Amino acid sequence: MNGKQRRFAVVTDSSADLPPALRAKHGITVVPLTVTLGAEEFADGVDLGPQEFWQRVARGGDLPRTTQPGPADFARVYQRLYADGMGILSVHLSGEMSGTVQSARLAAGDFPAGAIRVVDSRSASMGVGFLALAAARMAEEGVALEEAEAAVRALAGKLEIFFTVDSLEWLRRNGRIGRAQAFLGTLLNVKPVLTIEDGVVSPVEQVRSRERSLHRLVELAREAAAGRTVDVAVVHGDCPEDGERVMAELVASIDARERVLVWLGSTIGAHTGPGTLGIVMLPV
Repeated sequence: MNGKQRRFAVVTDSSADLPPALRAKHGITVVPLTVTLGAEEFADGVDLGPQEFWQRVARGGDLPRTTQPGPADFARVYQRLYADGMGILSVHLSGEMSGTVQSARLAAGDFPAGAIRVVDSRSASMGVGFLALAAARMAEEGVALEEAEAAVRALAGKLEIFFTVDSLEWLRRNGRIGRAQAFLGTLLNVKPVLTIEDGVVSPVEQVRSRERSLHRLVELAREAAAGRTVDVAVVHGDCPEDGERVMAELVASIDARERVLVWLGSTIGAHTGPGTLGIVMLPV
């Protein structure tokens, strides 16, 4: 807190993939999406952790599905924080991918004007997470809510995200493929390198083999981080050894402040599938 009074509370959703220790350290409240596996429903990160999710996926069965929180889910959280005298900065999954941010806006509309500021991250996973962390640090430093909102919106445009998936079929079947649809129908061993642009999944290039795709992710991240200090996250869908290797290669060659290696949770993993690996960076 640096001796200053926290000026506002920070809320995000479970797509942020924030590790519990970071959430607790910075007092970030997470509203979970719901994931459906067969006939069972779970609150992402509450009833179902990421490792258990991937274990269930590995057993086969119906494709996982996700459902956004409703306005009432956000209203309950907002009311509790607002009753404590806190303004709220609420940072969420891209509105191009989910209606989560719209639910947050609807809930915020029932509170006094300006009390709750809702930001569309235009991103996913630790892209959302790093923005929420930046907001929480501003709250700890005593930055005013409106100033923090403007800063977070500016930071959203500076995120660098590169990722690969083992198969585009998960994105296609879940309707989240975006501009990467151009890569459908390619050869089996050709792997896509993707990014998030304007809030949607977008193609970067195609490479031959899984190994080459991971190598290319590291190359792109190094280029993007050149000459800058960054917070970096490596997120993976049930491929921890690849995640550890990619993180080791990255931190050996870039100036990283925060380093986060995290399992991809069910909110995003339900749409990208096992074998997903991504690098997320935010300049400090």
